[in-house]
Amino acid sequence: MHRRKKPCDRICHKKAGVKVICPPPKITVIAPQGVPGPQGPAGPQGPTGPAGSPALLTWYDFIEIPNPMLPGGAPITTLTLPVSPATVGPEVPVSSQFLTLSNINVNSRVVLRATVVWSFTFVTPISPELAVASQVMQFSIFRDAPLTGVRLSTVIDTGSITQVNVTGMITAQAGGTFTTTFECTDTGILGATHNYYLTAASGVVSGFSVSGGDGPVPITDFTNPTIIEVHFNGEVIGPNVV
Repeated sequence: MHRRKKPCDRICHKKAGVKVICPPPKITVIAPQGVPGPQGPAGPQGPTGPAGSPALLTWYDFIEIPNPMLPGGAPITTLTLPVSPATVGPEVPVSSQFLTLSNINVNSRVVLRATVVWSFTFVTPISPELAVASQVMQFSIFRDAPLTGVRLSTVIDTGSITQVNVTGMITAQAGGTFTTTFECTDTGILGATHNYYLTAASGVVSGFSVSGGDGPVPITDFTNPTIIEVHFNGEVIGPNVV
């Protein structure tokens, strides 16, 4: 009869190996600086930068009559009515002032803007009466000289007045004030500096009145039209960049 051996429980004790990794020590070396070497070759050229802003304003000038801080005063210009059969009276400069614009080249655009405030009047019959009248005006912009220079733009404008008088027992003066605004662009200009002028001329004035039970009667007592305010400015603009 054999005895069975009991399993033997063994506990093994082994030493665990631990590996320690240390970074290498830093070494600082202090030594005199050597002679600089030769400069290396230039690197490749970078891409072209963006183009400059297009259509830059390169010059500006303006006229403002009268001074807005000093309201009132005498008319700037009084125009002469045309004598029949003429339809336009004498053309004259609006004032002795003008624009001077510089930094212009052949590709520049010179933008010119004008605003003119003007008026006309007439005498009406005694009441009861109805009067209707119209005044034609002409305005122009010249380069280099008024009247004899290059005419760049001309506009024709008309102002109308309707007057009703139901109480006055004597003649009265009726009038109206009107504003004309226009602009033009000068291009292909040779020369770096130019002057610009504003001119005006009176066109035909006409009207009629009806008083009491009478029929229409032509109005003949008109005053010469006057210019009472002027705003005139110019801008030199460079070419567009495509």
